Amino acid sequence: MRRRGDARQHFRAALEIFLELGAVPWIRRTKQELAATGERFHREAPPVGAVLTPQELQVSLAVARGSTNKEVAAHLFLSQKTIETHLGNAYGKLGVRSRSELARLFAVEPERAAAVR
Repeated sequence: MRRRGDARQHFRAALEIFLELGAVPWIRRTKQELAATGERFHREAPPVGAVLTPQELQVSLAVARGSTNKEVAAHLFLSQKTIETHLGNAYGKLGVRSRSELARLFAVEPERAAAVR
């Protein structure tokens, strides 16, 4: 039992690092290894596509890929104010506070973002 506890401690530390780096394959692998040690995870969050409206989803995905609000507005034939509104709504629903956190969410949690790709 001691070895499992030690392993779990190391895997948790590794998982934190991989999450910071956005290393998706290593995140998945580390979660698998943690599960093998008996670690239990909280229930997974629903897919992003189930949380956001279709318009919020389009805007969020474009912003996560690096587009500016102006670029997204031109591409979707919407005003920049509408883009800001959709983005603000998406931030609240997803629990993020910035464009970089939004991009990280799509990169780190591909399972949640899978519904939009």
